[in-house]
Amino acid sequence: MIFPAAGYNSALVITTATLLGVVCAVAGSFLFYRRRVMIVDAISHGSLPGIGAGFLFAYALGLDGGRNLPILLSAAALSGLLCAGCVQLLSRHTRLDENTCIGVALSGTYGLGVVLLSLIQSLPGGNRAGLDHFLLGQIAGLTLSDAALIAGIALLTLAVCLLFYKEFQCLCFDPDYAQSSGFSVRVLDFLLISATVLIVCAGLKAAGAILIVALLVIPPASAAFWVSRLPGQLILSAVFGGSGAIVGAALSSEYADIPTGSAIVLMQAIPFLFGLLFSPDRGLPRYIRKRSRL
Repeated sequence: MIFPAAGYNSALVITTATLLGVVCAVAGSFLFYRRRVMIVDAISHGSLPGIGAGFLFAYALGLDGGRNLPILLSAAALSGLLCAGCVQLLSRHTRLDENTCIGVALSGTYGLGVVLLSLIQSLPGGNRAGLDHFLLGQIAGLTLSDAALIAGIALLTLAVCLLFYKEFQCLCFDPDYAQSSGFSVRVLDFLLISATVLIVCAGLKAAGAILIVALLVIPPASAAFWVSRLPGQLILSAVFGGSGAIVGAALSSEYADIPTGSAIVLMQAIPFLFGLLFSPDRGLPRYIRKRSRL
């Protein structure tokens, strides 16, 4: 059976994962056309030190044994935003290109995060903190309050993307025109990165820091095989992201040994492979036609 039997927990998990899949796809579409999708990798890895620091802060205050989700996600968002800021500063004020800066930032912050998580294991009860779920994703034990918090963050991210749709469209396709029209490219970039940080942190418990990047990259890449205009890209990406999240979360709920994030990513990869193999204008058929004319 693909979908689990009707149940409160299963419905909660699948609904939350679907909302995340849709919003990640929408935010990822702007990053896709802005050609900055790999900044997500830096943000996701950069959130790990925040998870560790947030746990230690909540642990010191005696809040939920350190597992207070609002504190964990707030610290992760701050850490991810700082990591993205470091990438921006390095790329603007050094001779390194952005990809190199991303590699340096994500490696350093990920290493720091692993060190903090290792230290947490030595605390009384630290080995039961469950912070490893933020690496690969696990939302099977999601509570209503957790789901409400994650859904609120996702809806806030979606609101930012829709509210600044025209501005982000100019930023993605013609930043010079956006600048000449009175929009600050740096401010718009900051808003887009901030929205990305929010949805990355919201998705940490579902997909994990390692795989959350796939939720923002794969659906837009899949949609790009079939559409070339931003409105169609947003709609089709949302369909791919949401449907992949539904099936992946349902499989993970039905079979406890399947990590949620991995299942969602695998399901979202199916439309990408289909587009790669069968899209007449942007997939392998076009490449085969071009090769046959040589």
